[in-house]
Amino acid sequence: MGSIGRKFDAFHRVDREYGEIAGHPLEVSLFIPKSTKPGASYPVLVHFHGGGFIVGHRLYEPWYADWLLEMALSKGAIIVSPDFRLLPEASPLEVLDDIHCFWEWLHQEAAADAMSWVDCPVNLDLGQIALHGESSGGWLAVQSCLRYPEARIKCVITSSASLDSQIPYLTIPGPKSIMGQPPIPARQAELTIRKYIRGIVPGAIRTATEPTESWHLFICMIQQGYYSRIFNTPHHEDLDIMKAVSGIDDICPIWLMHGTGDTLVPSECSSNFAYKMKKLKPDVPVLLTLRPGEHGFDKACSMQEEWIEEGISFVGKYWP
Repeated sequence: MGSIGRKFDAFHRVDREYGEIAGHPLEVSLFIPKSTKPGASYPVLVHFHGGGFIVGHRLYEPWYADWLLEMALSKGAIIVSPDFRLLPEASPLEVLDDIHCFWEWLHQEAAADAMSWVDCPVNLDLGQIALHGESSGGWLAVQSCLRYPEARIKCVITSSASLDSQIPYLTIPGPKSIMGQPPIPARQAELTIRKYIRGIVPGAIRTATEPTESWHLFICMIQQGYYSRIFNTPHHEDLDIMKAVSGIDDICPIWLMHGTGDTLVPSECSSNFAYKMKKLKPDVPVLLTLRPGEHGFDKACSMQEEWIEEGISFVGKYWP
């Protein structure tokens, strides 16, 4: 165990494998506050990274919000962050298979492993799990709540999440100025996507990519509404969260935050889901926080900001 980057100075890091696909390891990192005491019990904060299922990885520091790390430290929570297969090499169903495998590992193996850490053995309190995901990671977080009751999640937190994936902005190709960048010519965007897909080696597995390496591909896929093609999987309508939610009885409390100026994933993706929950599941606690800002607007926000305090107070009713 050793110290890691600047944003994680207050944490130790332990790396593990939670699974393997065709010889390719599925890796997970656990961030343990340096204030932990050996043998003591601590709540768990699972984190799913964003990146449109195309880019990102569990160790990409800029996507860990300041307030999230502050909250973890204030509660003595151990952050658990997995990688998973990325698109388009993988399918959405394969990504969800990895997430299911992660939850099985967390509940069946992680606790015993944590008690064996030589430098700082700790007890993971798996009865106190909160789950945070930004952007596509928020989609995975809500899917976990809907699909895997055995995950025993107490509360879900999403930021800038693509929960209503069927809005016209995400399904209809057209010029889009995303995060200050001018629209990409449609033909160029289509050629970029097709060239990448043609170049995929059969059986290729990708679980981590620096955002700068494939950001252009990601933006092309958003602009061209390509996700609606990928997620339109026959006999798996439950990939559409807005449809799936009506058939689920047990849904954990959810805090949704979104920037009203989001040009990557519009805020209606969260607000539509919140309104759907209010209509279909009025007994499930849902807090919708809409704030001025772009995609990922909350990353530099402190836990002391009033609206963050309100959200953490909401979370505190259910976790830890």
